[in-house]
Amino acid sequence: MTVIAALKEQLSATAGWQTHLEGELEQEYMQRLAAFLDGEMAAGKAVYPQTADWLQALQSTPLDAVKVVILGQDPYHQPGQAHGLSFSVQPGVKVPPSLKNMYKELATDLQVSEPDHGFYSAGRSRGCCY
Repeated sequence: MTVIAALKEQLSATAGWQTHLEGELEQEYMQRLAAFLDGEMAAGKAVYPQTADWLQALQSTPLDAVKVVILGQDPYHQPGQAHGLSFSVQPGVKVPPSLKNMYKELATDLQVSEPDHGFYSAGRSRGCCY
């Protein structure tokens, strides 16, 4: 399956996002990015997160429920880390340094206890899309 086909399939499973984003898949920048990723995957290179998780954030949070969007700038690059949510790793995966830094800031600024895991799923039900 091509990158564009995978994205279209995943976008169709989102609540409210498809109407607003499906046109982006036809834009030149997205076509170039998709062609690049298709080539990388065809060459056997690892692409993270796994294809099925690319739109995990959008599939997890309906558009009309979004109150805040958190964008990550430090992509995870080891197997098992990235799963489609910014700064989150699956249960059992070591907490990455970028997430540890966020936990420290939350503890310092808001006196929030530092969790012993990196699975950041609680916010999705409260309108946090990341």
